[in-house]
Amino acid sequence: MQKKTGFLPYDWFKLFIAILLGLALFLFSRNQPQNPPPPPPPAVEEEAPVPQPTPTKAAEETETTAEEESGTPAKVSLPPFPEASAALEYDTAKGGLIAADGTLVYTLNADGNGWTPLIPDELNDLKLAGEWQLLDADGNPAYEWDAASQSWVAVPQAEISAEAESEPTAETPAATTNIVDCPGAAEPRLTGGQQANIMRDVNFRSSPGVADNWIGGFTTGEQVKVIGETACTPYGNGAYLWWQVERADGKVGWIAEAMANSPSYFLAPVE
Repeated sequence: MQKKTGFLPYDWFKLFIAILLGLALFLFSRNQPQNPPPPPPPAVEEEAPVPQPTPTKAAEETETTAEEESGTPAKVSLPPFPEASAALEYDTAKGGLIAADGTLVYTLNADGNGWTPLIPDELNDLKLAGEWQLLDADGNPAYEWDAASQSWVAVPQAEISAEAESEPTAETPAATTNIVDCPGAAEPRLTGGQQANIMRDVNFRSSPGVADNWIGGFTTGEQVKVIGETACTPYGNGAYLWWQVERADGKVGWIAEAMANSPSYFLAPVE
């Protein structure tokens, strides 16, 4: 029997069939859907927290103002600005009136009903008297506040002495009581002919009103004689009620009985 040798046509046929089957299997596997990813584990609901009771605060701890609830700072009630102060504005942080360049010019006085000019360090040794005067160690006026320039101006001592010597002493007018109507001023408590105590440092002026009429000052504890003539000058939201008085050396002038729109008195009757 003759032995087969070489690659017969039948073998080629089987090889062709095997290739076709392999190609079919390959295409079939490509068309199969991919295995989907495993589903996520089921969500576990957390147990809702049990609400805890809110501790009750005392009434004074829980009470809040309207300003705190709204976030709006409370408005500060300020006294009238000083004269010649149109360019000033109130600065809450500095607690006073500042100029356009941010310099602090005025602070509230101790009573909170008026303004006191800021005293520089070099003048701190002087005593503040009346409505913005600084006195030296002998009690003589050394500086006056100039509201227009917003600065302390030295008082020429020689001029004051010469003016006092050349000015004739006026005769003391007869004591009367003629209190003018003065809306906005403190309730008058004086009458003509009586003595009055100086309750706080105050200016002595040649005429009623805050102007270029300063002729001296009084310190707490002094006394004056009330002549009785009065005058009223409006100031800010209030007014000054002025009394004509005579000091110990016989000089006659005017003093405001109290601060404008305030019950803080400069003068009080001697009981």
